[in-house]
Amino acid sequence: MIGYKGFNSELQRHNKFNIQEGETYEIEGKLEMCKNGFHFCDMPLNVEYYYPNKDNNKYAIIESLGEIIIDFEYKKLATNKIKIVKIISFEELINLCKNTIFNVKTGNYYFDENGKYHRDNDLTDIEYNDGSIV
Repeated sequence: MIGYKGFNSELQRHNKFNIQEGETYEIEGKLEMCKNGFHFCDMPLNVEYYYPNKDNNKYAIIESLGEIIIDFEYKKLATNKIKIVKIISFEELINLCKNTIFNVKTGNYYFDENGKYHRDNDLTDIEYNDGSIV
């Protein structure tokens, strides 16, 4: 699963170690929200809530490679194994927000890094009630 994560200005996780692009990290022990795990968001906009554009915070596109738990109330997820796909700027994070659509009826997200709409599992393009397709 692809997601989005914020870091402090030193790209540190809980001030313990520096994160590097392309690297994979894994935690030991039971995965538990807000206690043990790599927290991330599935929507780029939600990352800004936890890491606002101040104090030189950094952002990344990540891939969860392990178990995932979800906190629906606080719009975040946690995983026990994470790969840092790409470190991005705040401006890139905002552009990803612009290219994200959430369909409340189906609960699906549609976007890619080029701003092209798509659906999960290689389903057909999005078709609107008026017959237009994107």
